[in-house]
Amino acid sequence: MGHTSNPEPRSNSGHYDTNYGNFQKELYSRIRRDAFGEDIGQNSWLTAEEQDSFLSLLKLRPGERLLDVACGAGGPALRIAAKTGCSVLGIDVHPDAISAASSLAAQRRMGEVSEFRVEDASRSLPFPDSSFDAITCIDAINHLPDRRAVIAGWVRMLKPSGRLLFTDSAVVTGPVTNEEIALRTYAWFCLLTTLAFNEDVLRQCGLRKLVIEDVTQTMAESAHRRKAARAAYESVLRATEGDHAYEAQQNFLAIVGKLARERRLSRFVFAAVKPGMCAKQECESTSVTETT
Repeated sequence: MGHTSNPEPRSNSGHYDTNYGNFQKELYSRIRRDAFGEDIGQNSWLTAEEQDSFLSLLKLRPGERLLDVACGAGGPALRIAAKTGCSVLGIDVHPDAISAASSLAAQRRMGEVSEFRVEDASRSLPFPDSSFDAITCIDAINHLPDRRAVIAGWVRMLKPSGRLLFTDSAVVTGPVTNEEIALRTYAWFCLLTTLAFNEDVLRQCGLRKLVIEDVTQTMAESAHRRKAARAAYESVLRATEGDHAYEAQQNFLAIVGKLARERRLSRFVFAAVKPGMCAKQECESTSVTETT
């Protein structure tokens, strides 16, 4: 499954206006803490523990440079910079997300090691060849229509031996109805793919895969906890977001959790490297595993 055409993405920007417009409010931080245990500023399925496991694959060091595509409000990217000593450039199409990210960087006095810019990642990005030691895209690649072109662009910007890590949260692993797809994709354009399609794109773009791991369980748990955390503050959220937006978000979280629990629409992490590695790195094994 998957395609190479580049349609205009269908969007419901109100969903992201609500999320990023309220992102820095204490209520929304409290909801993230209730849902994830630790608020790292995520607007995805990512947990702090999962990000730590991703860092072991990225192997970022002080002085290296990371591009975080669809960085959202910037919290996860800043956490990576703080933990590894790398510098980070975060890009997102939503101005409110970048405003929140820049504000957070200033609050944490991390302006010297971080930059956040409004850019449309579905189009060619204005960065030179071999600009980055690593590129990440967490739970957002399914919003970019032409996966081959997008990843080819990332490969161009990676240095030799640079690493790419992305999660695809819309991998079809079972039967899904059109009604379920409509609920799952209500907020933005969503490209549903298969595991084989992603592997083919990595190969066609000249990357060597390091790890492909099933992380569907994390998505199932995160969706369930986020829905429950929001429900605990239903009255104030309805007043803040409006009834329609609140209910749409809850329905979205419900269908994501259901499809993930039933292993019909799954989430995988893909880590790959651009050619140019040392002999020791060449010996690293490729694995396909499932977390529980």
